[in-house]
Amino acid sequence: GEFLTAYFGFVAKIAPFWATYDAKRVTVMAGLPGAQVLRLPPLSASAIAFVTLLLASVSFDGLHETFWWLIRLGINPLEFPGRSAVYAQNSLALLLFWGLSAALILGAVRLGLPKGVRFAAVAGPLMLSFLPIAAGYHVAHYFIALLTGGQYAIAALNDPFESGAALLGLPDHWVSFGFLHVRSGVWAVWSFQFAVILTAHILAVLLSLKLTESIERAQTFRTHLPMTLLMVAYTVFGLWLLSAPTGA
Repeated sequence: GEFLTAYFGFVAKIAPFWATYDAKRVTVMAGLPGAQVLRLPPLSASAIAFVTLLLASVSFDGLHETFWWLIRLGINPLEFPGRSAVYAQNSLALLLFWGLSAALILGAVRLGLPKGVRFAAVAGPLMLSFLPIAAGYHVAHYFIALLTGGQYAIAALNDPFESGAALLGLPDHWVSFGFLHVRSGVWAVWSFQFAVILTAHILAVLLSLKLTESIERAQTFRTHLPMTLLMVAYTVFGLWLLSAPTGA
């Protein structure tokens, strides 16, 4: 299917609730987040590429707005000229960032590859553990957009035809971004983002251990050490992106 179907199909496997269907009924199931991931077949090469793209795209979407990145492009972050001025540079950088992300992740898999085990036999299952990270980063990165843009959606529902109605009982000019200008509001947002990213990485580590439990116990440490170090570094990078000043 097209990329949105593939993306939401992967993300849905992390949900604690899901439905199973047969000819006569629909059954709602419940389990630990990520339980469905354990039932998925190993990812194919194209699916691995897609998952690395998910990780790279949301990370670069945060990076390209930072002061650090704009300065690299020779742009004053406080006088941002508009997205069209950096379209070509950012498009090329996104492709390079995708390649770098894939190289780091697959390189970590290769470094931890046990002797006598094929690369595909480990990479396919292990890449499934990155699904919670991809989903968690999307939630954390776009959380502020949800809090701000979501208010406009609620305001539209309150007065869908701009007739002065207040179907939800909300006053005019209800939308407010004031919570982003007070320390307590920013701290609450940051704490939520931190919790989401940390939870996603913990879930990813647990899934990776479960997905590779067929590997001999003596080789488990070697297999997971490079990937664990990479996940720690990626966590630090993600938290830096969320806290870095932005100008785009």
